[in-house]
Amino acid sequence: MFDIPKVGVIDDRSQTFLTCDAVRDSGKKWPMDVSLVHRDGAIIAAIRGNIDLDSAALLAERIDEALSRPHPHVVVDLSGVEFCDSIGLSTFVVGHHRAHAAGGWLRLAAPSEFLERLLGTLGLTARLGVHSTVDDALAGRIEDH
Repeated sequence: MFDIPKVGVIDDRSQTFLTCDAVRDSGKKWPMDVSLVHRDGAIIAAIRGNIDLDSAALLAERIDEALSRPHPHVVVDLSGVEFCDSIGLSTFVVGHHRAHAAGGWLRLAAPSEFLERLLGTLGLTARLGVHSTVDDALAGRIEDH
């Protein structure tokens, strides 16, 4: 099991990034990374890697950070997700409920074909709001599949 890495802040003048860099901080390869980017009044949580038991604590921590403000608007960018197990799906459901209870939303964007089928099979596509792109998620546009 890995220690949860520290969070670093990078400012590129137009956006603020919160990201973890476990390789730099601990010398260990983390199976997943989550970057939080402020964009258009929302937070984009861009996930790269595997969402599983080893990375669940980091994912939950970053989603909690994204949901910590009043009326949170969060888009979870799944385009870099290679694998997602039930613990990751549960984190999205809990995050969705938490955002809704606070008067905001949490939307999923750009899942792989496999993950999109899995979300559909579990009945989560309509409940969570799954979008083809981050831009569609920000705008609240859902395409018919």
